[in-house]
Amino acid sequence: KGVAAGSEAQARCVVDARGVILLADALEAFETGGKEEELSLFLGMLASVARIGEYKQRIIDTEAIKSVVSIISNHEGNIMVVAAVLDVLTTLALISQEYRDVIVELDGVAIVFSATASHPELLSKGALLLALTSDADKLADVAQTWRKSGLCKEQCSARARAVRTAARDKSFGCFSAGLSVGIPLADSLFDIINFGRMWREEYFVWDGLLGGSLLLNGCTCAALSACAGQPCWEVVLNLVTFGAGGTVLTGIRCWRSGVTVETLFTHKIVE
Repeated sequence: KGVAAGSEAQARCVVDARGVILLADALEAFETGGKEEELSLFLGMLASVARIGEYKQRIIDTEAIKSVVSIISNHEGNIMVVAAVLDVLTTLALISQEYRDVIVELDGVAIVFSATASHPELLSKGALLLALTSDADKLADVAQTWRKSGLCKEQCSARARAVRTAARDKSFGCFSAGLSVGIPLADSLFDIINFGRMWREEYFVWDGLLGGSLLLNGCTCAALSACAGQPCWEVVLNLVTFGAGGTVLTGIRCWRSGVTVETLFTHKIVE
């Protein structure tokens, strides 16, 4: 439970005791059945160990990811199991490109697409993973194949379009950068300029309102960064830049991963 909760020290102890091999065996056993609580525990352990970069190859070699992908296929009707597996696969995909490649090689894109289209409640989770592991052309091919396999063509087409649209919205490119980072950054800059202009022209009431809003924005973004577990320097940066610094840093992370994270959307809403 300590490892599943994210304890790096305990994760290293597990790996040193050949725990990755045992973990892979346990996940393989869950391909055919098992308790949801136990499965969530083992998936949490896998995510914790995977965050330690030096163990990346060991996880890939044990085929633990293959077992995780197979669990979706064998338990597609169980929404709780599918949700837990999507969470851990998304965590792996965000950690490293190597993990993304393994998921793609295991035909994970088609499996995740099918599970997401079958469970509209998991649209957001599945779309994020699909945005990480496939491009528009790959997604179009998978969607076409899935539509042909469905009994109700009209319903399948609607769900396939919904998944493709959600995955496209989760991707982060130049347009997303301008919309989610550029516009809020420009707005913050204009607010600071207007604050100085109104101070010079002695509009102190309006200046106080604008200054209060800037301070509130900085405090709120700093609190969001602290709750997300970001380092102290980033929390302070949000305070002194009235939230603009955090927006830029989050935008850089999104650009590197290729997907839009919820934190960036929250920063935009606060701004």
